Amino acid sequence: MVSALPLENNIAKVELPASDELPYGEEGYFAGWGLTSLGGEDTYDLQYGKAKFLTPQQCAARYVKHNDNQFCAMDDDLCAYPLP
Repeated sequence: MVSALPLENNIAKVELPASDELPYGEEGYFAGWGLTSLGGEDTYDLQYGKAKFLTPQQCAARYVKHNDNQFCAMDDDLCAYPLP
């Protein structure tokens, strides 16, 4: 951004946790762009969702591999995914 947004009724700051804090076992929201499914198409529309954060051990028990720069989450259908 070239300049800061003015804080108004519809624009506010968001408190972000430290990069090493992840509320395992709790639900959280995520948003981003990119693939909408494994092997799917790219989207330029912002996508969002809600999922429960899993520990690396819970993720491994579901045979989901993820890198150190990703986290693992489970959706309402009990499917687990690595997320960037």
